[in-house]
Amino acid sequence: MLVKLIDLLRRRRPQPEQGTAQRRPRRRRLPPLLSDARRWQFAALVGTGALQAGTATVSAGLVGAAITANALSPLLLGGLLGSALLTGAAGLAERYFGERLAQSYVLRLREKLFAAAIPTLGQVEESRLLMPFVGDLTAVRNWAARGPAALLTATVAALATSLLLLAQHPQLATGLLPLLAATALLLWLARLLAGRITEQRRVRGQLTRFVMRRLRVPSDEELATRRRVRRADKRRLAWRAQLASDIAIRRATVVGVMDAVALAGGGLGIFVLLAIAGTARDESLIAGLALIGFIASRLVEVSRALHACVGGKVALEQIETRLRYQAQIKAGLTPPAQDISSD
Repeated sequence: MLVKLIDLLRRRRPQPEQGTAQRRPRRRRLPPLLSDARRWQFAALVGTGALQAGTATVSAGLVGAAITANALSPLLLGGLLGSALLTGAAGLAERYFGERLAQSYVLRLREKLFAAAIPTLGQVEESRLLMPFVGDLTAVRNWAARGPAALLTATVAALATSLLLLAQHPQLATGLLPLLAATALLLWLARLLAGRITEQRRVRGQLTRFVMRRLRVPSDEELATRRRVRRADKRRLAWRAQLASDIAIRRATVVGVMDAVALAGGGLGIFVLLAIAGTARDESLIAGLALIGFIASRLVEVSRALHACVGGKVALEQIETRLRYQAQIKAGLTPPAQDISSD
């Protein structure tokens, strides 16, 4: 009975006429960040961040021990020197592995964009094909090098140091309140920054395409026409350039506010510790100041990593949209105009 019902449904299903069926475009997914060697490069990035957090914590403990002993023994001096050297080496390794990870991912993404653009030559305007190579890949590079890994390591290091401060010096826990407030404000500003970056990419994309269209080698007829409208083009260019400049300033303002919030959070944390200095011993206060200072520096890293993450997320969304647009063109479909939001 069930077999007959399925057969009946198949017969009633409308079949597309031969020659009119359109092939659905295959979904073009972006290459994953953590694949092949990039997985180990990301792990190395996280490891360098953890090493920097560990050396900072050890340095704070050694400083506290030196103050308690009221003397700087060769062992303590060697420990502080070793911590400083390890911190410098970890910072160098972080830059190296971050750049390796970013360049590897951008290379893979560039290959995918190029392969998707080739079948649509002559069907899609050249400026649309070139846009991802002009600005989007730069934002993706910054995201891969300074985004997720830096955000993860800075967050983990700040949390671990905060727990250490609470465990060893609970009387100084009040100094963490300004840092918590600054963190919440940073997350809110990151959402505001996403809108600024999206708007900037849209306007900058329009400006870039306008320039590329005007600088394209014209035919004789087009050249004669362009000479007549050259003055109007200059006015349009000036207007678009001014708009792009204004939006870039708005974005930079939000980024500046984020950095200011991160710095102010650390400064207020130190101010609170000094305000309650009478309730703590000198060695506890100095150790607390060292730990708060380390957390404040990680908060600045969180601010910059959020900037990279937001910019990279917007760029990846634009690239995925363009890949989908080109796939629909290749399949003979007419993509909706709103698919290219940065046009």
